[in-house]
Amino acid sequence: MPDQKNILVVSAHAADFVWRAGGAIALYASRCYRVRILCLSFGERGESQGAWKQPGMTIDRVKEIRRTESTRAAGILGAEIRFFDSGDYPIQPAQETIEAMVMEYRELQPEFVLTHSFLDPYNPDHPTANRITLETRVYAQALGYPAPGKPLDAPPVFLFEPHQPEQCEFKPQVLLDVTPVWETKHKAMESMEAQTHLWEYYTDLGKRRGTQAVRNGGSKKIKYAEAFQRVYPQVTDQLSWANRSYSAKFAAPIPTSFALSASRASQPSMKHRAEQVSCGLTCVPSIRTRNSRAWQSQFPASPATIS
Repeated sequence: MPDQKNILVVSAHAADFVWRAGGAIALYASRCYRVRILCLSFGERGESQGAWKQPGMTIDRVKEIRRTESTRAAGILGAEIRFFDSGDYPIQPAQETIEAMVMEYRELQPEFVLTHSFLDPYNPDHPTANRITLETRVYAQALGYPAPGKPLDAPPVFLFEPHQPEQCEFKPQVLLDVTPVWETKHKAMESMEAQTHLWEYYTDLGKRRGTQAVRNGGSKKIKYAEAFQRVYPQVTDQLSWANRSYSAKFAAPIPTSFALSASRASQPSMKHRAEQVSCGLTCVPSIRTRNSRAWQSQFPASPATIS
């Protein structure tokens, strides 16, 4: 469809996108966005413990298991997936992979991009995926880069939550309500049979982030959420507080804006408002706020809650 909007997700390993952004993927697929996942590695060495416990396992067999699991999970979420097989522990992308990712950017012209955090002392492949995602985004913007297609504009990039957020210096600036698609995400997680030990962990994490979403002004109907952190600033001409009613979306063309959900009863006193600037992704223009304008900032003290 020529008017269809696209989303790009760059995952270091075969399961990362499921645990960390499966809700966002399913949510936007359900809104008729085309979601394209680029998987740099099968995670055949470091993230396939269950497979390696099987007698007679080989590296090629592990790759095939992970490909099958990941393809099944992407299908459940409603996404497309492409594998680059760039090694594992460490990921070492070839120049051909870099060029292919630039072409993916230019072909898709994504509304936004999801990838890993800048830091992860537990898994160096995750920062590598972050670096490659941001570098190829810049290359895709350059008029002189030798790749076909229209140069990329400036899609926002959001970092999904790492497994150990405190050690990765991850700050949740956005809490995305994924309650409507949680069962879909959970079904996708169950596809990752080589990492069954993570099913319960990420279910508990979704519940905790859901609780935090409600606490930060979201609807009390929120049960599950995913956390994200922005990379680049948003652009706006208005700052205003939003009321309880929220109908935010996860993306729109740059410049973007969003709405913070906060009931009047939960709004802080005037002297504390400056300390509670929050940040999110984007919202529909019709969202209701006190000044009928969307509110946003790049440097939050508490996360925004959106759907």
